[in-house]
Amino acid sequence: MVKIQKAFLVVLVAVLLMGTSVLVACGKNDSNDTSNPISISWTGLTANGAADTETTTALTLTFDKDPTTLSVDNISLAGAKKGELGGTGVTRTLDIYNISVNEGDDLTVTISNPNGFAISGSTKTVTVHINNQPAPNPFDPDSFDANATTEFGSQISEDTWFKFVCTESGTYGFYSYKNDNCDPFAMLFGPGMTYITYDDDNSGNSDFGVVADLEAGKTYYLLATTYDIMWNNHTDFDGGSYYVDVTFMGDLSGIKNFFGIAPDYFSINPQGSFPYWEWNDNNYYNEICQVLDESGFVCVGTNVGDSWDSPWTSVSTDYYGCYYVRAYDGTHEYEAYYLPAINDAVSLTTDDMQTVSQATWFKFDCQESGAYEFCSYGTSGDPYAYLVDSDGQCIDQNDDNGTNLNFSISADLEAGKTYYLYATTYNGFNGNNYSVNVANTSAIENLFGTKPDNFYYNGVDDITWSWDSGTFTDFEAYCGIIESKGYTSIISLSYDGDTTESAYFDVNKQGDVYSITYCDGTHYWHAAYMPSADNAVELSVPSQQEISQATWFSFTPGESETYMFTAASYDCNPQLILFDSDFTIIDYQPYIQVDLVKGETYYIFATTDRGFFGASYQFGVESYTQAKNFFGIETTDFECYSYQNYHWSFGDSSNSVGSTANQDNFDQINFYFTTNGYTRSEPINIGPAGSDYTDAYYNGDHYTVYFSDQSGTGNITEYDYTLN
Repeated sequence: MVKIQKAFLVVLVAVLLMGTSVLVACGKNDSNDTSNPISISWTGLTANGAADTETTTALTLTFDKDPTTLSVDNISLAGAKKGELGGTGVTRTLDIYNISVNEGDDLTVTISNPNGFAISGSTKTVTVHINNQPAPNPFDPDSFDANATTEFGSQISEDTWFKFVCTESGTYGFYSYKNDNCDPFAMLFGPGMTYITYDDDNSGNSDFGVVADLEAGKTYYLLATTYDIMWNNHTDFDGGSYYVDVTFMGDLSGIKNFFGIAPDYFSINPQGSFPYWEWNDNNYYNEICQVLDESGFVCVGTNVGDSWDSPWTSVSTDYYGCYYVRAYDGTHEYEAYYLPAINDAVSLTTDDMQTVSQATWFKFDCQESGAYEFCSYGTSGDPYAYLVDSDGQCIDQNDDNGTNLNFSISADLEAGKTYYLYATTYNGFNGNNYSVNVANTSAIENLFGTKPDNFYYNGVDDITWSWDSGTFTDFEAYCGIIESKGYTSIISLSYDGDTTESAYFDVNKQGDVYSITYCDGTHYWHAAYMPSADNAVELSVPSQQEISQATWFSFTPGESETYMFTAASYDCNPQLILFDSDFTIIDYQPYIQVDLVKGETYYIFATTDRGFFGASYQFGVESYTQAKNFFGIETTDFECYSYQNYHWSFGDSSNSVGSTANQDNFDQINFYFTTNGYTRSEPINIGPAGSDYTDAYYNGDHYTVYFSDQSGTGNITEYDYTLN
């Protein structure tokens, strides 16, 4: 039995040795063995494309065996540039472009031997094609596509014909949208390729808007192209694209014949906005103005100037239903501008802030004669306004006399009369809004009982009174007037230094803060006031709230430690002022980090540096110590950008702290998240590591951790953690 087992083992070893020799022998003809290359025949070369109509874009190469190591570097072209090499097995496809030979000429292709292969027939030629067809000519019926199948709503990036079979008579709008890096242009043709109309920018944003009356049962064709192709001899969209669609606009005869005079030309965009009328005659100006007057439109301006244009009349409209009438008689130009009719005007009273998100008429009943100021307060958009009297006569209009593109209109008004303010914008609301206020500036100017030598009013939150002389008694009296309005002194009347300047008084109101400076020619005195803190809102830790007006807060710490008071906004410039219980200023800035004492009461005045103007911001308070030690790991750096917006650093990004310590830090952070209900994203490798460190960020929504592991993987890996 033992002898049989030994014999079996001998045979088994022999078989294994034979198998090894067989495997080694097979490996001698491996394609990577350059000493004994495999012979392959290049059997075919073809090109796509069609003579004069379709440009060649790819070559197909065929072989009798699979050239496994063939790459694009093995292929050379004479007469074109090569792109990517695709395909598998015995058939490969090579993309080509920038063909420099002529239509129907041969392209020369040469293949060098790939690694491990010897190719026979290494040079071949193939006929290539160039599209020599001219761009479609919309005025040539033979060039259009009568069988166009592109559906409306499609995206196009080249000249495209659309076919439209009208099923219901009426007005239709053909328009482009989602325009990407080009200037859409379109022409519309009727049966028999009869030209109807064209358009370039009627839909805004350089998009076309072709509008026409179509008949049921007839077929129409739209050529969608670009302005540059039509007029600047371009041949393509230059990489741009856009979408094309059509809409039924119904019966527009009422709008078209609004003035009772059939226009020689009429247009309106497919969205039903911006109607435009034109007549080849100048005799309709007065008649058109009469129609607008009788319809309640408010004329806010007329003008007569010189002109040598041929006689004609036009009426155009803008975003807000305003009408602009123009007429030429060959020697003069006549203009009139009309605002929409005053219907359902919103009541406006002094110091009453109203929000505007669309063009709006406001009504102001003047109770006291004097100077008044109508102002807008906004941080986005470009407010514009007209002020008119009860007879519809324009008193004034303004665009940017206020701050930040806001309007400001000053006017002397009479008691017992009604005035109207048309609040709009210069170029559309576009989702923005702003606030409107009217103030009796005569009363404000005389607030201190003595008319100032200079008075500056730029809205309720930016006022300056200035006198060229005065006494210290006046200074005390002015402070008393401010205190009587419920304001608290935050900088007591105090000596502020010596000077040789001429005597003057300045009172300035910025937001909700009054400051007074008095100079007697020798010395300065100064005082500052804020609204009373009697109704301060009590804060807890942590907390956050939105602030849209100046607000007092009180805070009594439960522990003696470091606290963070933060304010964040994209719309205004927040300002926080921290006081102790005696209202002595501790600090003032948008972010305050301070050590506070347990049981003491502190006050925070949350405001802005120049008023809110309808804006707001997020205000919060947190424990610095708790936030910094959130993970229970000693940090090398901790930053708070705004409420619950943190950055922790563990380890120095320029000096390695050692892979073990760094890995321990990351493991502890990861353990915290995985045991507290967070889901971790798939890791993302964002580049090579220059040292060992771990950084963590929190933005109020999720955590992001960067693990820089130079000592281990050599990479920086990003992880996102989101609470389930």
